[in-house]
Amino acid sequence: MVKDQVHTHTTKADRRSVATDRPPIRQSTPGNQLPYRPLIAIVLVAILIKPAATATSATATTTTATTTTATTTSATTTSTTTATTTIMTTTATTAFLLFTIILKYSIHCYPSTYCIRFDTNIEDQNKPIIINVTQSWSPLGANHLYDIIHSSFYSVPAAFFRVVPKFVVQFGISGDPTQNVLWNKTILDDPVKISNLMGTVSYATDGPNTRTTQLFINYDNNSRLDALGFSPLGN
Repeated sequence: MVKDQVHTHTTKADRRSVATDRPPIRQSTPGNQLPYRPLIAIVLVAILIKPAATATSATATTTTATTTTATTTSATTTSTTTATTTIMTTTATTAFLLFTIILKYSIHCYPSTYCIRFDTNIEDQNKPIIINVTQSWSPLGANHLYDIIHSSFYSVPAAFFRVVPKFVVQFGISGDPTQNVLWNKTILDDPVKISNLMGTVSYATDGPNTRTTQLFINYDNNSRLDALGFSPLGN
């Protein structure tokens, strides 16, 4: 068994409380951009393929024209050899670049389980909150959170901005506004595999496929949230 990875971050207490048990709604934060690896890879591949195809076509045309107009065998042979070498070099370079891109985005593997430690100052007791994340419960959500904790999102202390006794505590808005802009891109939903029982952790949403960075911890058995699409990723 591989030892769980532990990541430590700081969260500060917020005494605000919302007297309602409505589903955890994602609070609005500015911005809408997050670098999305697969999309970047596709764009880069498209950019590389188009110039390569153009270069190959142009070289082939030059070769044909040179062969037709050449008056000696040696001139034709030299031109053909040069053109062939150019095509092979262009093709090899393109293939290498494509391989590099594919390799780069294929080796980015996520752990099947990992552990996050949030240091807090709840009631000035500095008690940590430990979240054990299981990728198989909510793969997209778990991988997304893994990327978040490896960024600067939690480099500045943040608040528990919604506390509802016997229901949930919600957090996940960075203390650094620029991080909220960077990480406001939504991700797709995961199927609900684990019930929202006491102690489980899920993303807050404001509709289908709207998960970003905001999470909530279930204070009670909130299995009614299962039917609403809230997919726990850890506890």
